[in-house]
Order: sequence, then structure tokens, then C-alpha cells
Amino acid sequence: VNFDSNPQTNFDAAALISMEDSLYIFTKNRGDFYTNIYSIPKTPGDYQIKRVGRINSMGLITGGVHNPLSQEIMLTGYILTEPFLLRISDFTGNDFTSARIDRMTYQVAGSYQIEAIEAINDMDYYITSETNTLGDATLFRINTDFVLSAKIPPTLDIQYFPNPVTRLLEISGLQNPGETGMSLINTMGKQVFHHNTVTTIPYESIKYDLTGVPGGFYLMRFTAQGVDISRKLIIGQTGF
Repeated sequence: VNFDSNPQTNFDAAALISMEDSLYIFTKNRGDFYTNIYSIPKTPGDYQIKRVGRINSMGLITGGVHNPLSQEIMLTGYILTEPFLLRISDFTGNDFTSARIDRMTYQVAGSYQIEAIEAINDMDYYITSETNTLGDATLFRINTDFVLSAKIPPTLDIQYFPNPVTRLLEISGLQNPGETGMSLINTMGKQVFHHNTVTTIPYESIKYDLTGVPGGFYLMRFTAQGVDISRKLIIGQTGF
């Protein structure tokens, strides 16, 4: 009901795909890093639409395409300086929320701000980026089988709590000692917290004092044992 400018809006309609008898809108949620899904019939008319799905994209969705050859939906997005693809497969009808979701990260030469995607065949896509301060607008060709096998790291079995957190965040479950790093990125893509820690005992817990970090939704980037993973973190207002 309020259309004033809001840097943490969850109602930025960014991606549009055509599939069978409907069009589907995927939002770019700056507030919680999810994407909400809305459907519109292809028949001309006036409609009031409702959300039909919601996916944790862990970043800002910018473009999408339905590939009829692979029967998959590919979404583009980015977070901070990391572009990613979100592959939606094994869905029934328009039940995308229950589908298989693969999140694929990769590196590009040029601007990381990927904005659009188009299918070439069942595995290859054209993607384009928008000029920003770190690079020029660029056209890329990418093979998704290569990206999936080459870029998705093994999952670390870590636990982080509490979430939401008010001040003290604890991360546990690391099997091997070594250097770790944790960063918090806000919904505008700005890093607001970073700390490196060296653990010396297997399964040693790490505690981070987040005093002074404003309340809100964040992407937590955690690096350990040569693996970089991302998780959503909510910081409450209490104590700030």
C-alpha cells in the first residue's frame, strides 16, 4: 500500500518467464534475499494476482528463462560481487517451492551484476551483465553442467545460533582446526562486519560479538577449510 522508495523492499519485480499458459514474475527481494513468485494468465485482461511460491535465493534475483529443452527454469542473480545461477527443476505444474533448487556460483571477467539470461540449448545459456564500478557490460556463454560440477563446494556441517540473534552469535560443527572468516552483507550489498578467527581444537565453537550491527536481514558469508558458504541471518533490534 506504500510506494515510497524503500532500500529493503521485497516487491521489486525483476524477472519474467513464459511457461505454458502463464507468465511468472520472480521478485528481487532486497529485504530477505528470497524471491517471491507470482503468476499471470497469458490471456489479455485485468488481474489481481497472488503469490504462488517463495524460494530462498540467498541473493538478488535479476532475470530468468524457462528452458523447454531441459524443462528447467534458470534464474540469474548476484550478491555483493558474486554472481550466481538458480536452477529450478523436477517441479510439477507451478509448484516451484517444492522443486529441486541448485544454486551455482561462478566468476566472470567484467561486471558481476548479471541481469539477463537466454537459453541456447539444454545446457548452454547466454547471460549479460550491466556496467558497474567493477566492470563493463558483457555478454557471456555458460555451460551449466560445467558450472555445477566445478563451482558447488561440499557442504560444511555447521550450526549457527541463535537466529535471530541480538548480540552474541555462535558457530559450531567445524571438524578441523584452522583459520576461519565470517562476514555480514546487508541488503544493499555492503559488507558491515568481518572477522577472522583461528581455531585450535577440533569442533571448537566460534563466538562473534555483533554489538553495533544494525538490526535487519543479512547474508552471512562463512569461510573455513577451503569452503565458502552463505546463510541467512536475522539480527534483532534488542540491544542496538
